[in-house]
Amino acid sequence: MKKILITGGCGFVGIELVNTIQEQYEVHVVDNLLCGSHRLSKLNTAKFTFHNIDLRNKDNTERLIRKVSPDIIIHLAAIHFIPQCENEPDLACATNILATVNILKCLKKEIKFIFTSSAAVYSPSEKKLIEDSSQISPVDVYGYTKLHGEHYVNLYSKRYQLDTCIVRLFNVIGPGETNPHILPEIFSQLKKGKKKLNLGNIESKRDFIDVRDVAAGFLKLCNKNFNEIPQSRVINLGSGLTYSMRELLEYVKEICGIDFDIEKDPNKFRKVDNPVILASVSKLEEYLKWKPSIDIKNTLQLTWEEDEVLRSID
Repeated sequence: MKKILITGGCGFVGIELVNTIQEQYEVHVVDNLLCGSHRLSKLNTAKFTFHNIDLRNKDNTERLIRKVSPDIIIHLAAIHFIPQCENEPDLACATNILATVNILKCLKKEIKFIFTSSAAVYSPSEKKLIEDSSQISPVDVYGYTKLHGEHYVNLYSKRYQLDTCIVRLFNVIGPGETNPHILPEIFSQLKKGKKKLNLGNIESKRDFIDVRDVAAGFLKLCNKNFNEIPQSRVINLGSGLTYSMRELLEYVKEICGIDFDIEKDPNKFRKVDNPVILASVSKLEEYLKWKPSIDIKNTLQLTWEEDEVLRSID
């Protein structure tokens, strides 16, 4: 059985991925547990080996990769909550860039490496974002850290002929989110009995993808030849659909059966906020012969039903 090393395996996407992939691989999870050691309990079985290591330490990273000797590495570990990145750019750079370089320095040609980037690297646009033609120009610290991570992946790949792939994730949603993004914030306020939600911008449109679809996409990538990716080895992982928060709020009303009002909070508006973020998924469909399929109402329903249980664990 092949070995797979998942960094950030106790994070939002990481937990879903580990629970999805452990029947097909010998799974090793590395995480520094900044989100809390209790998140280990959300991994369904004991069919994995856990390593509590901070990847910002190059010596520990080198020892880990030498010890595990993985066939595949999926690098999810990152600081991705925008306000935290803006307030702590040093932490964001160390976690999102330095840790990535530490891993790249340890890679051998026979190890497949999947770097998780973000739609945040793209320039604001109302058109579909296409991997090899849309303009690249981040507008925040997080976007720049991910773009610099991509630069290092490309540099080391060319210099040492490494087997790498860059995945640009769009807005991942579902139960178990580790950061107070807008959907967890909405459910949190409703669970507390509020009938007037205090929110920021609800008009911007986003490409939301279910965390289960994300895990399925990563699993399919593990079984593919990266040389077959059309053009560059960069691929969007999104739904190819957009919804405004206003639209999602109407779905939430249907699902939870609560009638509520919206109160806009100027303090929750971002200084820079893309009006539309939409993935082109044609490259994804061509390469993987697959596309995300979980309906957003299904995602919201599951999040509403499981959110209270998950929060009680947190």
